[in-house]
Amino acid sequence: MLLCATEACYRPLGGCSRGITLLDRALILSPRGADAVIAAHELAHAELHRRIGLAATLGRAVPQWFDEGLAVVVSDDPRYLAPGPDRCRVEPGGDLPASRAAWIETAEATGLYARAACKVSRWLHVHGGAVGILRLVASRSYEGITSGTGP
Repeated sequence: MLLCATEACYRPLGGCSRGITLLDRALILSPRGADAVIAAHELAHAELHRRIGLAATLGRAVPQWFDEGLAVVVSDDPRYLAPGPDRCRVEPGGDLPASRAAWIETAEATGLYARAACKVSRWLHVHGGAVGILRLVASRSYEGITSGTGP
C-alpha cells in the first residue's frame, strides 16, 4: 500500500481518482483517499482480484460495474449507499458498463457508483450475501453478472 501525501506524488501514479488498485498486488491512495472508506474500497478490489485469479482479472471476467459496486458495498461508502435494508440511493436503471474504459468515461458524471452499488447490494441480498460471492468465485462462472441487467 502506498499513501501519497501530495497530489504531485499521486498524479503520475493514478491521475485524478482517490485511489487505484493494481491487480491484487498493490493499492495506491491519493491524499483525497487517505481514509478508511477509500482504503476498504481498494482492498475489496484487491481481494476480489486475488480470489478470481490473474487470468480472470486481466481478462475482465467480472464486469467493471460488479467489481466497483462490490467495492462500494464492502467499504460501506455513505456517498453511494443509504442506511437500512435497501441500501439504494438511486435505482440502477438499464445496463451498466462492463468494461473499465466505459466505466472510467462516465462513472462520476452519471452516478454509476451508486447505481452499481444498488445492483450489487440487491444481488447480494438475493444470493446470500458474502456466501453468494464465495459461490460465484468458486464457480468461475460469471454469466449471472455479465450483462448488468437483472438482480
